[in-house]
Order: sequence, then C-alpha cells, then structure tokens
Amino acid sequence: METITVTEGDYESPAFVTKDEWKQILSNKDIIKRSYIDALIAFYLEPGHKSTCKALGDKYNLHHNIFNVAITQFGKQVQKQLNRFQIVSNDGSQIYWRIAMTGRYDSSNLFEWKMRDELVEAMKDLNFVDNNYKDMKMTLNQNEQYDFTWIPAFKAISDWLVDFEDKQEDLVDILIEIGVNNGLQDQLIKNEKSKVKVMDPFSFFSLIMKYGEARSLRTLTKLLTKLELQNLIPTDLNGLPRSNPQKVWMFPYGYIRKPEYIPMLWKIFHQARDHNVDGDLFDSAMQIPGTAFTKLTQNLFYIDPSNYLPVDSQTRPWLTSKNIDAPKDGWHNYQETMDKLASKTDQTFYEISYEAWLLNKNKAKAKTSNTVSSKSTEYEIDDDYIPQLLNRILYGPPGTGKTYKTTELAVVNRPEIVGDSTF
Repeated sequence: METITVTEGDYESPAFVTKDEWKQILSNKDIIKRSYIDALIAFYLEPGHKSTCKALGDKYNLHHNIFNVAITQFGKQVQKQLNRFQIVSNDGSQIYWRIAMTGRYDSSNLFEWKMRDELVEAMKDLNFVDNNYKDMKMTLNQNEQYDFTWIPAFKAISDWLVDFEDKQEDLVDILIEIGVNNGLQDQLIKNEKSKVKVMDPFSFFSLIMKYGEARSLRTLTKLLTKLELQNLIPTDLNGLPRSNPQKVWMFPYGYIRKPEYIPMLWKIFHQARDHNVDGDLFDSAMQIPGTAFTKLTQNLFYIDPSNYLPVDSQTRPWLTSKNIDAPKDGWHNYQETMDKLASKTDQTFYEISYEAWLLNKNKAKAKTSNTVSSKSTEYEIDDDYIPQLLNRILYGPPGTGKTYKTTELAVVNRPEIVGDSTF
C-alpha cells in the first residue's frame, strides 16, 4: 500500500481517486451511509461546491462537527475500499478528509473545504443529488429574518415572459434546456404522446416550482443565467407555494383543449401585471380543466406577491386564525379577503404566506414531538472513531474543531457533540 505524506500547511494535494472510482463508491450501498450522503449533498449545493463546516452547521441547524465527522468517516471508508494508499501527516497520523476534499482559509480565517473535481463530476454523472435529496435528514435552519430574494427574480422572469405569447413552443424548449425534463408531453390524440407546443406563463412558473427547494433554485439559476440576470439569482424560496407535480399545467391535453383556453390564461397574466383583472374572466378561467381557484391564486402570487395572496392549504388556517373567512372560489370573494387583510395587518402577502407555512410546520412538529428522534441520533459516529477524538488534538484543517475535552465526547449523541436536538 502506498503511503502518501502531506504537510499541515499543504491543503491542495493532488487527487487520489478517479471519477470512475468515485462513481463506483457512490453507488456502493455497503459504503454509503445516510450521513455521508447528506454531507456530500450539503457541500455540493454550495457555490463552487465549497464551504466551511461552521457555515453548513449554521445553515442546517447542526453542530459543525456533523460535517467534519461525516466527511472524515467517508474518506476512511473510501480508503478502506480502494486499499491502495494511505494518507499520513509528518507525525504519522492518518488523514482521511483530504481524500474527498481540498481546502484553504477563507477571509474570516476559517477553513473552507472544497469538493474534489473528480467527486463533483461523479455526482453529476450519477444525478446523485436529485436521486437522494428528497430523503435528506438535514433541514434548513429557519432564522428570524427572511430575505425573500426570489421576489425580484420572479418579477424579472414575468417581465421577460411578456414577449412569448406568440412564441410558446420556445418556452417549452427553454424549460427543457434548463432541466425541466418531464411533464412536457401533450396528447393531441388520446393516449398518443407528443411534445407540448403551447404554454401559458402560469404553467411555465408551475413547472419550475413542482420540485423541492434545492432543485427549483438550481433550475431558476439556469434560467436567470440564460437571461443574463445572474445578479438576481435567489438564495431562498420563502413563502412560495409548490405546484402539484401531478397537476402542473393550467390547461388540459390537446384532445380536449379548446382554442380559447391558452389565450384566456395569457390575458389574465397581462391583466394581473397591470392590477386590472377582469373578475368574469378570472371566474371563467376556473372552469378550464387543470385550472382551479387555488392554482390561480398561487400563480398570481408568483408574478406579483405584493398584490395577490395564495389561498391554499397553508394560508387557509392562518386566515381562519385571524377570523377571516378563506374564499373557496370566485374573484369577488378573493378581493374581499384581500381587502380585509389590508385593514387588519401591515404584513405583506409574501410575509403572510411564509408565516402561515412556518406555523403549519410547527403545529405538525408539535404533534409528533414525542415520537421524533433527536437530530443528533440521525447521524451515526463509528465506535472506532470515538477514541481518536477523546482527550487529544486531532490532525486536520484549522477551524474544523480538532480540539475536544474528554467530557464533551463522553456521550456520542449529546447535542453539543454531534448536533442540536431541536429543529
């Protein structure tokens, strides 16, 4: 077995594992644990596939050592599987994190890990993030302050969409280009599939918003980059409703689609942007197969969240808590609700939408608080790794928490060791 000696200050050592080897390792269920998968995805989703462990800990409301330990153990398993090299420091201590990462100090003098290019390429080839993201046990930390960075992005996309009413197939091609690779098949004849060639602006947004937050953000990034609006790329989707992936379109298949359906939706889009929606037209649009009151209000919210509230399963309980009857259909009832809100609160509709989601989430959490395990127990630490942590200084990049007191490591799943026990 080859022994590779690296120095404490040299964090840019060459690659030890090829892309093809990474692909085999990432596909090996005997090696890959959930904690490794989550840590790899967390790093992968960061700009440039790099971050400090502290930043990820803050982002996911976990102790930073969750990421340190997961990457270190992952590297240990990789070395064991390949069985052709070992990495050691000048004093002979084994090092594992360098197998998957390089690193450097950031401007705050914290150590920033960067995924190796070969590992990144392997994850891309395997579609690793999309295949594993939905099962992540990590959840984003919900802070007290919210940026709503998606609002200017959605406004810019709405402005851009205006010119595509006569170029609807181009919108379909753009969706395919930015990664919306399903949900774009029409049926002009029943049960005979073909590429859809019509598109309204609401369905365009809904097709992007049918995914989870991470993928929707990546899709928006691709779209805004194509539009040369990189400065508007959002970092959150706070308060944005997700569309139903089984019922994304606002119109039906071609064999039952009437000629007036798509133009009707475009007309409402233009009117909503001008704050001059024809109530009769709105009510008529609810009769389009695939369109309904909830979907219409959600899509109006997409294009102008300051003036239109999504009335859905998230906001209805919030409205009820404020003694406001949640409308079920009709433009007139919808307008009445928004007028009542304006008279009772200074909150914006997007703040209300996000607050409603947080309240529902907290209620759901409260119901299961007696059965949900601590976050800290969801990330395993190998028994043979613990002695390396006890009462010693670990070899590794500065700023990643190498120094521990024996008392802090006596019990593996205490929050101060491996993570915060609260969501």
